[in-house]
Amino acid sequence: TFQFDFIIPFDYTNEWVKSRMNEWYNSSHNVFVQTVPNADMAAVDKYIDQVKHKNAPNDKISTYYTFPMNKWHLFSEFKDGKNVGGMIEYVRLFTVIAVIILLIACVNFMNLSTARSEKRAKEVGIRKTLGSEKSQLVTQFFFESIIIALIAFGLAVCFVFLLMPFFNTLVDKNLHLNVFEPVFILGAFIIIVFTGIVAGSYPALYLSSFNPVKVLKGTFAAGKAAILPRRILVVGQFVMSILLISATIIVYQQIQHIKNRSIGYNPNNLITIPASDDINKSFVSIRQELQNTNLVSSVTRTSSPLTEIWWKSGAPDYDGKPANADIIFSGLQADVDFTKTIGTKVLAGRDFIGTPGDTSVMLLNKAAVDAMKLK
Repeated sequence: TFQFDFIIPFDYTNEWVKSRMNEWYNSSHNVFVQTVPNADMAAVDKYIDQVKHKNAPNDKISTYYTFPMNKWHLFSEFKDGKNVGGMIEYVRLFTVIAVIILLIACVNFMNLSTARSEKRAKEVGIRKTLGSEKSQLVTQFFFESIIIALIAFGLAVCFVFLLMPFFNTLVDKNLHLNVFEPVFILGAFIIIVFTGIVAGSYPALYLSSFNPVKVLKGTFAAGKAAILPRRILVVGQFVMSILLISATIIVYQQIQHIKNRSIGYNPNNLITIPASDDINKSFVSIRQELQNTNLVSSVTRTSSPLTEIWWKSGAPDYDGKPANADIIFSGLQADVDFTKTIGTKVLAGRDFIGTPGDTSVMLLNKAAVDAMKLK
């Protein structure tokens, strides 16, 4: 769903905003399409692309197509016009981690159950002597395992409710858990039964296979056939733990790399303020007054925030440009002292200095220079 404070018609916006609606080579606006039920989206995409080529015949590169709103959040990353994932990658990652943790818990339960098998050996021996079938014993042990899984799940839900307020404060969100939703109930049932069966499978088969005569005579002892699976389970538990710890270290290192990598400018002590028409009209005076306070080292203005570049376009003409060049450039308009204010380093050339010559020049980042193979 959309989260917004208010909506205003385009008629109430500035003229330069409204004019962009009729520019076919401008991608500043989002277009929403409400289709009829069971619409052929391939046909819709084809028709939209035909309309685009009819009105923008010189654009031989761009292709327009629809993308469902219910996939915006999890599938928001595109490459070469194709969806390559997005937040769904994090969902999958945490799902794998959760499954590994659950398997470790299941293996740990198996090891503990088989380790204390001697305490239940007499129970199994007596019940078999009284006529209990192996299938009945297996069912009993599975049922016990599922009950334990149910109790563990209930405790986990209680901890979630207790810790949710602190977690919401930490991430600045308003998350909640509705345990009465049918999807949650179905998912909980599947997880509990699956966990109970997996965790109780080996103990159920192992305990139900005891020889009642040996158990009651006191001559029962676990043989190699019983010890070997337990050793395999212990080794498997350690392997999964090592994998989980290794994955945690790798993720931590990746996060540290993202936090410490160069982003092209220095965000420390850098403040961005939305500029109104009044600020733009008096910008030179405002900049001078701010610098006179000795609290501000430099002031500039841009057409969009550094973290959200609004203007995008195909590659401009340049010497050696391939006929099928498929490069999308992002750009913004900037004022005097742009590089000085944002703390970026000019490798060649100069910053904008406010002379008439600035109107015919531009600054390129290294990625653009490399893409165009400029020297």
